[in-house]
Amino acid sequence: MEITNLKWYKDTDLPQGSDEWLKVRKKFGMASEVAAVLEKSPWIPASALQLWEVKNGKRDIFVSQAMRQGNEYEPVAREQLEEYMGCKFDPCVVTCEIDGAPMGASLDGFDVHRGIIAEIKVPMKGSESTLFKSLVNGDDLPDNYMLQTQQQLLVTGARELIFWVYDHENNASVMAKVYPDQEVHAKIIKAWQKYWSHDGPPPAGEKDFAKRRDLEWKDAAKQWRVIHEEIKKLEAEEKELRAKLIDMSDGKSCMGGGVRLKRTETKGRVSYGKIPELKNVDLEKYRGKPIIKYYLTEISND
Repeated sequence: MEITNLKWYKDTDLPQGSDEWLKVRKKFGMASEVAAVLEKSPWIPASALQLWEVKNGKRDIFVSQAMRQGNEYEPVAREQLEEYMGCKFDPCVVTCEIDGAPMGASLDGFDVHRGIIAEIKVPMKGSESTLFKSLVNGDDLPDNYMLQTQQQLLVTGARELIFWVYDHENNASVMAKVYPDQEVHAKIIKAWQKYWSHDGPPPAGEKDFAKRRDLEWKDAAKQWRVIHEEIKKLEAEEKELRAKLIDMSDGKSCMGGGVRLKRTETKGRVSYGKIPELKNVDLEKYRGKPIIKYYLTEISND
């Protein structure tokens, strides 16, 4: 793994949410976006194509109340975490290229001396949220958060990440520690390499198909399936009868019953790879066996 062009931005130099911050995000695959390219995101963007549309101004992201609440109470949650951990977590942005793939992360906090990242979540329902309860139970992080935190560890080289979930109404918190996973890192790098390899929008994924439940669509789809199945059966029968007619022809051109079977023979292809040099060489001795073809067409009844 090769990391190049590593850059760190202080929050004062590149405030999260600023125009400059948005411009940087367009050029890099960010940690909060990796779930989209792997189709593990529960919200928009949920696919590589949708992410490309967002980055290229063809799709807007709706700022929900949950997102606004997270931004509003993040400083308070960070203070609680700093008091608990006894250290200072500074928000920052990091960008780099890993094996040629532009990647980055916006960190809610980073303790540069201890090499620890802080990722903060402030769910709408606080301690009654599914995320809060799952951490209390010791469950694994949801896939989208697992991928996000692993990319943060990947691009920073940090040894540990604190996933901090804060209930602002009850001033309650729960945390989980996340450590680097090399297998997940390899999957993330491969996903971003694939995303950036496209000259234009990526192909549609499973989450890009519009769900059609109207009767007109269902009726047309049902008819197509029936006809398509009939075509496949007819093609199989045609192939079998074609082979039978060729076998019955004894290698000759034949006609009858409204069909003509024409036998042709051409010289085999020259195996140029076997030729040490082409100049002043008789190519005929390198020619393969004759190629035999049969052409079966419909004609008027004889």
